[in-house]
Amino acid sequence: NNHQNENKDDIEMKHNGNSNTIDIENSHIGGSPLNKPKFIKKRKNLCVCLSARRNLCIHPHVSQFDDPSKVDSLCRNRTASWIRNSQNVNKNHLCKYYEGFESIGTDAGLEGIYSLNDLKELGKSKGWCPYFLSRQLLNIANIVVYNYQYMLDPKISNLVSKDLSKDAIVVFDEAHNIDNICIEALSVKIDRRTLHGASNNLTNLNKAVNDMQKTDAQRLQSEYEALVAGLASSSLLQDTDLASTLVANPVLADDLVKEAVPGNIRKAKHFLNFCKSFIEYLRGNMSSNEVTVEESVIFVNKFRASTRMRENQILALKFCHDRLQSLFRTLRIADLDSYNPLTTV
Repeated sequence: NNHQNENKDDIEMKHNGNSNTIDIENSHIGGSPLNKPKFIKKRKNLCVCLSARRNLCIHPHVSQFDDPSKVDSLCRNRTASWIRNSQNVNKNHLCKYYEGFESIGTDAGLEGIYSLNDLKELGKSKGWCPYFLSRQLLNIANIVVYNYQYMLDPKISNLVSKDLSKDAIVVFDEAHNIDNICIEALSVKIDRRTLHGASNNLTNLNKAVNDMQKTDAQRLQSEYEALVAGLASSSLLQDTDLASTLVANPVLADDLVKEAVPGNIRKAKHFLNFCKSFIEYLRGNMSSNEVTVEESVIFVNKFRASTRMRENQILALKFCHDRLQSLFRTLRIADLDSYNPLTTV
């Protein structure tokens, strides 16, 4: 249920407690980016709700925050693989509910109907993380209830709904709001504050790259070599932990993913310089007092002319979002919340 005045993450499912009323054999979602359960068996009456971490988190400290980005960031700081596997990590810093879920690694024979509150209560009683549990149950659930964005927003659906079964039945409630949701999903708003924040993000990333060149240059070189072969060969698309925490680029087609990333953004330093030139171009456009309306092709051609880039170099724009996520992964940055301005640009 997604009324126009409701928060897009607030989803609730009501039921009459009769778990025998669900018997839809072919309507299920598969291919969750998380690890597959050890025993995958289709159930006749498994129905789950899926929502953001903010609505499912039961960690005593993290769940106190209302800001979704803050909750996501704190969660990543406790569940990212490189943090959990670090020799210097404080075990008390990790999330006991995520660790409990990881130790089980199966769907634990769940059947019935689970609303958001049901999942949270189950998580508290079993010591499992409700969010990651719900993500894993997508592999076996007959019915999944979630918000419009999980189906319509390409940045989210590429992770959640792309493997929706071809014979699945999709039901939209309050369908008259779909057009507004689509417009919102495919729109981006950038102001001077965003560009200022993005510039600060680039400064921090440059420092992080310089530090890694001194301590672990081979890691940067390995990323470069993977990007030469294309995103499909890089750790970005192979790492399931990253896929569960980052959104994917909505404009990359399957054939483009197999292409080699343009040479002018393969190396971390070159990529950051490319981002800097793009931010400066946007800043120059905002200095005008006139309102302009441009099609995408005209916008790109003007950017190319202002930077005197060759045609093959300007193609880097198609890869920038995923290239940035790859760099986050290489630098092992968990606090992605602070990089929202650059991610937006």
